Amino acid sequence: MADMALVAAKIASGETELREIELPEIPVDAALMKVEVAGV
Repeated sequence: MADMALVAAKIASGETELREIELPEIPVDAALMKVEVAGV
């Protein structure tokens, strides 16, 4: 079973919804960063 992440996805102008997506495989020469706070 793959790891899952809960994300806020912008699906249309002015419309955002929570979705659960599968995390992609990360190559050994790459990184996955977790953003905890973003100012909009």
